[in-house]
Amino acid sequence: MSDFVITQEKESYICQPYAYPIKADLRDGRDVEDTLFIEMIQACYEQNQDRSIRKDAIRYGRYKAAVKLFTELIEQEPLTYRQMLFVNGTPAGIVFLNTSSEKYRGIGYLAVHPAFRAQGLGKVLLQAACALAAKEKSVSTIIGDIDVRNAYIRDIVQACAFELSCQELVFEKNS
Repeated sequence: MSDFVITQEKESYICQPYAYPIKADLRDGRDVEDTLFIEMIQACYEQNQDRSIRKDAIRYGRYKAAVKLFTELIEQEPLTYRQMLFVNGTPAGIVFLNTSSEKYRGIGYLAVHPAFRAQGLGKVLLQAACALAAKEKSVSTIIGDIDVRNAYIRDIVQACAFELSCQELVFEKNS
């Protein structure tokens, strides 16, 4: 028996930044309370198809897992841009864009509240992240890593001109 087991299968998608005109009520994370981001992450856990995120929700409980993920998103990278999308004044979705190097930006997290799904808002959020990255002249590539089972996010990244770059397996020690 192997000492390691596959715990996640991922796909990486890449895209060049592009300036897409966004006509939506998007607010910069500095203008939105952190608690609203945590509440959005928590609200999206139930339907989240990413195994690592679901595993944390089971292990820590939804609220503590949401706080943990939010903290990781804003602390793991030198700089994280975050935006929240509002529909008629109600928080509807969030996107985090991480800065890991001068040339690359990563989609750290994208979520649409279950009450607002199937309206194209995930695409709006991803296009907003691409437009944000396009403002930086040195950025040449945006990377989105997704769990292979996350068809919802795969459809969004493909609709926004991201192309499959590679596939990977994540292993953890068998306990």
